Formats: sequence, structure tokens, C-alpha cells
Amino acid sequence: MAATSSSWSHRAVGAEAAEHLAALLLTAIRAPLVLWGSVSVTASLGIAMHPHDGLDIETLLKHADIALYQPRGGRDCYRFFSQNMDIR
Repeated sequence: MAATSSSWSHRAVGAEAAEHLAALLLTAIRAPLVLWGSVSVTASLGIAMHPHDGLDIETLLKHADIALYQPRGGRDCYRFFSQNMDIR
């Protein structure tokens, strides 16, 4: 399905919100934990957006997982799924 200007702008707004949330999550996770000493944790996130990247939870999770394990970007980051990612 070709993206119309209204569907593209809706996706862009959704992507901006997802990006903002991902940044907030990574910042919160990065905060040091003090138990018996200081522990630092990082995370990486894969993001798939409904309905563009999948219509059901299984497809969305699969695509988010593919985005998560893409070689570029390293750790402590987030990546959006793209249809041209290697889906092996």
C-alpha cells in the first residue's frame, strides 16, 4: 500500500513518539542502581510500528527483534524496523 500524505504524517508522529519514549527508557535504564555498590545497566531496543511494520503482535515482535539485532548502531541505542533489513 502506498503511503498517502496523511498516513505518512500519522506514521511520522507515531515514530516521533516512539523515538521519544525509547530515549526516555534508555535514560531511565542508564541511571545507576545502588544496592551494595553502584551498578550500571544499558539496553538496546528494536521498534516496529503498527500497522506499517505488521498487523499482528507476532509480526510486530518479529520485526522489532530483527531491528534490535541489526549490526549497525551498537549497544545502548534503539533502531526502527525497515523492510530492507535482513530478515533471515
